[in-house]
Amino acid sequence: MKPTGSDLEELARQLACHAAQPALVEGNGHHTPLSNPLQRLRLAFGDSGALAASPRSARAQLAFRSGQPLRFIDLKYLCHAANRPNAWDGRRLLDDPRLLAQLLRQVAVWLPQLRRFRQCYRGLLAAYRSCETPQAAGPAALADFLQVHRQAVAQSLPPLEWTRTLAAEVAISHPADSA
Repeated sequence: MKPTGSDLEELARQLACHAAQPALVEGNGHHTPLSNPLQRLRLAFGDSGALAASPRSARAQLAFRSGQPLRFIDLKYLCHAANRPNAWDGRRLLDDPRLLAQLLRQVAVWLPQLRRFRQCYRGLLAAYRSCETPQAAGPAALADFLQVHRQAVAQSLPPLEWTRTLAAEVAISHPADSA
């Protein structure tokens, strides 16, 4: 039997209701949200917190600190984790002026490939906006870098929601600045 239009509409309605509720799995007698699919979605679509907290970002931090060359994907993860304490001694990349300058130079290499550059820029912007002390030397240097390249990223194609928001801003601001 071929489904009618109303059958398809009913199925779509039911799927929409279930999609709005978190999927649960039973483990050890407890119901918990399915986190792996959510984690994969966040990583695929750019949740900066998920990128910064990923094992790949920890490996990128270690490789960068030990002077190993980074592939683009590792550089992108490193940008998202710039304000995150590393796992082995708790230091943040933003607190080391030499390493921060080195990171910004490596990111600037990608300016001719603006779509890739803006991926790193987005990570650095998220790292900056998560700073508790934006006036410190590292975050201030990062803010300068972000401001210098803001217009190029804001005008890059294809426009994305976050680049449109960036274009509407007058300057790179910290969330605490607007409070």
